[in-house]
Amino acid sequence: MSYTNPPDSTDVRIENGMILFDGYQIYKQKAEEARDFLLALEINPESEKECKRIVATARKISDHLNQEKILVKKTVLEPYTAFEDKVKEIIGIITEGENVARGKLKAIDDQRREEKKEEIRKIWDARSGSFRCGQFLTFDHFLQDRHLNKTVPMSEIEAEMVIFLQDKSSDIAFFQGKPLGDEYIEEYTKTLNALRAIETVDRRHETIKATASEPYMVIRITGKADVILAKQLLENVNYKVLEEK
Repeated sequence: MSYTNPPDSTDVRIENGMILFDGYQIYKQKAEEARDFLLALEINPESEKECKRIVATARKISDHLNQEKILVKKTVLEPYTAFEDKVKEIIGIITEGENVARGKLKAIDDQRREEKKEEIRKIWDARSGSFRCGQFLTFDHFLQDRHLNKTVPMSEIEAEMVIFLQDKSSDIAFFQGKPLGDEYIEEYTKTLNALRAIETVDRRHETIKATASEPYMVIRITGKADVILAKQLLENVNYKVLEEK
């Protein structure tokens, strides 16, 4: 079956950026002939050798065409690749300048935000002392990142601050009228959520009541060193200590 022998040339040419495959029809015809022959061939010990020869020869044609395809692609893309490299170089230069500029702009913006933060802090210091919550809450409890945006005017921030101080003072006043007021307030400063503060403290005392079979007293001690010292002193006089987790 000599028709499966590959031609000497693939007849592929590149002219003015166009890929011309003059041998296309010949190759396609030979590929179809090889396929049809193999489909019709009865495979048995007598035809095994011929079948293998046809498959191997057809595979040579496929491999040869594939190599031509790779070579043509590389050749066609050479101008584009060179252009792409130049574009990447230019973009890299621009990006370098942009990064430096962005860094400088960020430094200016950071300075502006810091200056605005200090301006807001001065308003806080001037107003917070007149409100009950000013004894327990700090400037950081109020300040939000959006306050430092250029688009948020100081008048809006100050108005929001007054509302914040009034609302939180009402919560503090409510806590101070309760037996566990100090604990409520301490917990409240962590989340500024009144309901959550009450639930946390009440749950803590319920746990203590459930685990204590004798009269007890709640003493809250903060600071690692003070906690260690207090535990030693209480244990030395046979007091049971139930630590809060």
